[in-house]
Amino acid sequence: AALAAPPAREGRPPRGKAGRGKGGKAGRGGRGGKDYAHGPLFARHVDDLRELMRVVEKHGGKLEIQAQTPFSSRLVEEGNPLFADAVARGHEIGLHFHEDAHLGENCNELPASTWVAVIRDEIGVLEKAGAGRVRYMSGGNLYPHQLDVAAKAGLDVIGDYKSRLMDRTDPRLLLTTPWRPAGGTDGRDVSALARENPRGKVVYIPDGAFDLVAGKHAVQRQYRGPAAIRPLLDLFREGLEASLAARDPDRVNVYHFTIHPGEISERDSKRPYEALDRWLTEVVDPLVDKGELEWATFGEMADAYAAWEKKAGRSAPARGGEGVGSGKAGGGEKAGALHKTARAASGRSAGAASGRYVNFAINVHDWTNPDDSAATLLRLCDIFEKYGVHGDFYITGPMAHLYAERHPEVIARLNETGQGLGYHVRAPHPLATGFGDPLKGLAGEALKRTIRDYETYRLDLRTGELIRDQPGGYTYVKQAFGRAPVVVGAGGPTPAARAAAMAVYRELGAKMVVSAEHEGQTDPTDPFKWRDGLLVRPSVFGVTRWGPGRKGTFWWNGIQKDPRSYDPARHMEEGFREHAEGAVFATALIHENNFYRGRETPWARVYYTTYEPGNRVPAKPPYDLDAPTRSVPRSKAEQARIWEGYEKMVAWASRNATVVTAADIVAMAGG
Repeated sequence: AALAAPPAREGRPPRGKAGRGKGGKAGRGGRGGKDYAHGPLFARHVDDLRELMRVVEKHGGKLEIQAQTPFSSRLVEEGNPLFADAVARGHEIGLHFHEDAHLGENCNELPASTWVAVIRDEIGVLEKAGAGRVRYMSGGNLYPHQLDVAAKAGLDVIGDYKSRLMDRTDPRLLLTTPWRPAGGTDGRDVSALARENPRGKVVYIPDGAFDLVAGKHAVQRQYRGPAAIRPLLDLFREGLEASLAARDPDRVNVYHFTIHPGEISERDSKRPYEALDRWLTEVVDPLVDKGELEWATFGEMADAYAAWEKKAGRSAPARGGEGVGSGKAGGGEKAGALHKTARAASGRSAGAASGRYVNFAINVHDWTNPDDSAATLLRLCDIFEKYGVHGDFYITGPMAHLYAERHPEVIARLNETGQGLGYHVRAPHPLATGFGDPLKGLAGEALKRTIRDYETYRLDLRTGELIRDQPGGYTYVKQAFGRAPVVVGAGGPTPAARAAAMAVYRELGAKMVVSAEHEGQTDPTDPFKWRDGLLVRPSVFGVTRWGPGRKGTFWWNGIQKDPRSYDPARHMEEGFREHAEGAVFATALIHENNFYRGRETPWARVYYTTYEPGNRVPAKPPYDLDAPTRSVPRSKAEQARIWEGYEKMVAWASRNATVVTAADIVAMAGG
């Protein structure tokens, strides 16, 4: 475990800039309604911090001093070297952000850009006060986009979450293993904050296993008065003991407690931190001497976690976000700045613990309606971000070109929100069923070379030939998004062509392939199968189509007349109930055009003279890109039913399962 003691949650700033909150009085650091413009109060808290540093340094300790204006601005005005001295002595300065004071009462309705600007202002003042690099922030706890604004403001560590609405810290956050949160919170639902996104940009530093101490952490702030520090230290000792008892030898573990210098002073004592000094001597020093604890700042904790991630290759089990599991004891080796000696609990979600996994797959291919396609992807990103989860978006080469040329905001949004990236092909690509003539008669390296060409150069949608002076295919999707698609749909006219395609995709960077069955082919007791070096996408059951008939009805069509029978959330819940053993992967597949077009794939008549289930007759090139379509736009009511059903399904999955992308699954499989 690591120990940090962040003091100084102090006064709120007077601000008068347009769109930002105006002045407020000092927070918990103040007394009698005075703020830091009151000289004696400011001087007292400067002295408090210097005394606290002296006591902690006596024990080899480090502080995470969380501060904001007006305290930091007063340091600048007076040229006070407090922060510069603290940094030189090994402490770290972080930002404590009172969003309502800086942004106003309706701050959650403000755009992220305003938040970023104000946070950067605060960081700028801290830097002017001598803080050096500021990496950590606490605050913004009711803003769902907290992670995004923190990252854009240059921060990579957060912590000390407590909702003012609930007046407590959610027990799902009271662990000792750091993680990269999947999303923010509105102050009530912390499921996204508690769930891990291995690709997240911000590391959350938890408090420790206070939830194992009969909920006492929730009433920490009840302690006030001249002797406040004594019951607080008893609480901190119990939390530390609980955290050590729940240690995990395989992960980086942290623990810290938060104190406010202006609150804990024993006013009848000439040495207000004497009790803290004695507590550190009796409780902490012996553990440090035995190697059970090591002091660290929050930045050092985050760096140690990043080093563990790199060493583990993200193949170790990820923590989740619904509920707290049981911990285990043990020792561990040193990783970065910390010993890996304790964690509060496994932290895996209820879904992960019971083997429930959901993969949202969105096939993107409607080049005939690029504006509708783009709007749909942006709305899907909003839904996934709202619930703190991610989907896999399977992009074709032509769609990547359309987005880059006409809707670059789609590429930016998919990347910014951390969505999974996949790749697939559609007619007239030679790996699409019925269009394999360019591969006929080829074998070995000649076959692979031709397929690689189609994944390197742009496909002419009218002729089916290659435009060799322009990039295209998998290579262009990788170029446009700045990352390799993890999962691919590798078809082909023959087994040899399919094997060659998989070899090409693997060489280009793919890790996973979609099976010919798409959904429902996986044995939950043995979910991970490899084919030609690619992991086969696991799927125990699908949430795509069901009901009477040979293949059933797509839910987005069935929901129009029978909303109950074709409720995807209900079907997902029933599927998990039916498959209760093993690692159960549910695949929720949809095409972007299903949200806004009905009856038929919009471009079907361009490439097929007959387009019926089981009877698709390819047309011959050159293809008529303006061929009449039998696809029809959905009414607003129809679209509303589909969006409502889809969001309800995402919400259910976020609460009751672990939502995974292809990248997550590959990591789970050790790939």
